[in-house]
Amino acid sequence: MVKSAQPYAASLLKDDWVRFESPDMPWTVDLWVAKVDGVPRILGLRMKGREDVRVADRVITTKELGRLPLSRLSKAALQLQAFDLRALSRSLRQVERNPDGSWPEPHYHLVAQIYRAALERHRPPLPAIQQHWGHLSRAAAAKWVKRARELGLLGYPDRRGVAGTEQATSPVAKASRGKGKRP
Repeated sequence: MVKSAQPYAASLLKDDWVRFESPDMPWTVDLWVAKVDGVPRILGLRMKGREDVRVADRVITTKELGRLPLSRLSKAALQLQAFDLRALSRSLRQVERNPDGSWPEPHYHLVAQIYRAALERHRPPLPAIQQHWGHLSRAAAAKWVKRARELGLLGYPDRRGVAGTEQATSPVAKASRGKGKRP
């Protein structure tokens, strides 16, 4: 879990517990965190092996417990509890570029996550993606969204020029069907 190639997904559970998951991690990790004397402190920890992982790979050892990045996860849990999406995304991001300079697929998982979170908060998704990465151009953010869609991580909007993820095919592809040279 320490150097996960995939970004962690975080979700707020009832009673302010926060669940962390990653495809690279054989368990889900739930934290209950609060600030004590101004410092994030873990008040509760639950780990459970994922059902889709072999039982032998779900074993929790003291070595595995020691490798958990609890300090980073506790800060991320507080940010989620405060609904600080930008800080949370930065905390959870562990995706590095490929040696050739391209972004690996986990990068696009994070792009899709930010896109969906912005839609849920009725915010425009491209500026949310730009804000997350700092000085990112709108064109670059749009290219990343396009690639996330090509990878099947995001659906398409109902029509061109609006945000959305509900459709399985591009509205541009639909509009161009049936159009050809006229006789």
